[in-house]
Amino acid sequence: MKSINLLLCLSLTWSLFGQVDKTKTLNQDYSVVHDQRLYISHRGGEVKLIPSNDGKIHILGTIRVKASDESNAKIALDNMDIRASQSGNQINIESDRNIKNWITVLNKSTITFESGDKAKDIRDIDMTLEVRIPDNIALIEVKNKYDPITIDQAVKGQLRIEQYDSEVHVTSCTGPFTLNMKYGKASLGALSDVTMDIYDSDMTYESARNLSGTLKYSKLTGGDLNQVTLETYDSEFRFGAVPGKSSITDKYSDYEMGNIGELVFDGYECNLTLGNAKSISGKSKYGEFHFKSVGDIELESSYEDEFSATRIGRLKVNSKYGEYKLDALGNELIFPESYEDEITIGRIEQLTRLELNAKYLELTSNQTGGDFSVTVDAKYSEVELPSRTTVRIRDKENSNLKMEAMVGSNGSGKAVINCYECEIKLN
Repeated sequence: MKSINLLLCLSLTWSLFGQVDKTKTLNQDYSVVHDQRLYISHRGGEVKLIPSNDGKIHILGTIRVKASDESNAKIALDNMDIRASQSGNQINIESDRNIKNWITVLNKSTITFESGDKAKDIRDIDMTLEVRIPDNIALIEVKNKYDPITIDQAVKGQLRIEQYDSEVHVTSCTGPFTLNMKYGKASLGALSDVTMDIYDSDMTYESARNLSGTLKYSKLTGGDLNQVTLETYDSEFRFGAVPGKSSITDKYSDYEMGNIGELVFDGYECNLTLGNAKSISGKSKYGEFHFKSVGDIELESSYEDEFSATRIGRLKVNSKYGEYKLDALGNELIFPESYEDEITIGRIEQLTRLELNAKYLELTSNQTGGDFSVTVDAKYSEVELPSRTTVRIRDKENSNLKMEAMVGSNGSGKAVINCYECEIKLN
C-alpha cells in the first residue's frame, strides 16, 4: 500500500488586522486500472468531482486555517490531515479533523484536538477536496457532512453518496445510484436506477428509470419513470409518467403522478392524484384518491376513503365508510363487503357484473347500460331498476324483498344484490 500525506504550507499571509492565513495541500495523481473503485470520506468542506482531461485521477485537497498568529495556525494544521492511498483497484481519500472540542466566542474559536493540542483564536477552518475523474470508474463512493457534494462529471459506473445537512449536485449517472441523505437538498440530472434513504430532505431529478427506497418528511419532484418501489412517511411527491409496475407503502403523504401502469398500494391517510392507470390494487385507510381513467381497481380493504374518477373500468373493493364518485364505470362493480358506503355513478357503460353484499349502502347510477339478470335479497331496503326491466319474481313480506328480474333482453350480464337497509337506484 502506498500512502500520501499532506505537504505543508503553500502560503502564509499577514493582514493589517493581525490575521494569519495558512494552508497545506495534498496533490496526488493515479492512473485508472480495471474495475477502478474510488472511496471518499470527507468532512469540513466541499467535495467536488470534475472531469479529467487525460483519463487519470487527480486529487487536490486543501486545508486552510485563519488564525490570529502563526503558532496557533500551525497547531491546527499539524492536527488535521487529508490522505490518499491506493491498494489494488481501490483508491481511498480520507480527511481527519481530529477535533475533540470546539468553543467559539465573538467569532474566535478555541479548538482542542484528540492529541491534546489546543489552538486558540482560530477565525476559520476550511477543508476542500477537488478530484478530477474520468467517466469510466466502476464505483464511486462519496461521504460528507455539513458541506456540499458536487459531481460535475457524467458517471457511467456505480455511484454512492452519503450526505448530512448539506447539498448534493449530480450532473448524470447511467449506472446504479444510491443516495443516503438527512436534512439535505439534492439536485440531480439524468439518472438510471436510483435507491434512496432520505430523511427530512428535498430532492429533484430530471429523469430516471427506476426509483426505490424509503423517504420520511421529504419532498421529491421529477420527471418520467419506468417503475417506483417506495416506503414513505409524511412526504410530498410529484412524478411524471410511470408506465411499469410500481409499489407504494405510505402514511400521511401526498402523491401526484402522471399516467401509470400497474400500482400496488398500501396507504394510511394518503392523498393520491394521477392520470390514467392500467390497474391499482392493495389497501387503504383514510385516503383521498383522484383519477382520470383506471382500467381496474381491486382493493382488499378500504376504510373511510374518498374516491373520485372520470372513469373506472372495473371496481372491486371491500369497503367501510367509503365515498365513491365516478363519472363513468365500464362494466363491473363488485363490493364483497360494503358497510355504510356511498357510491355515485354518472353512467355505467355496459354492466356485465354487479355484486353487492352490503349494509347501509347508498348506490346511485344515473344511467345504466347493458342487458343483465338481477337477483335481489334485501331487508329494510329500496331497490330501483331501469325502466326496461322485466320482473319475473317479486316477493315482499314485511321488510324483506326477494326479486328475480331481467334488464333488457337475453343479456349475459349478472347483478346479485344482498343488502340490509340500503338504497339502490339503477336508472
